[in-house]
Amino acid sequence: MKKESVVNPLMSITLGLLIGIFFHYLLYRFSLPREPFIYANF
Repeated sequence: MKKESVVNPLMSITLGLLIGIFFHYLLYRFSLPREPFIYANF
């Protein structure tokens, strides 16, 4: 029972970090312009 109480918080923290990184990456990708900045200006 003691091992289970240690594993669950670690798994939830790891899963939360992975989900957070994934959504941060999605927001970063969608905030980028569709074409590079140089090509849009010239």
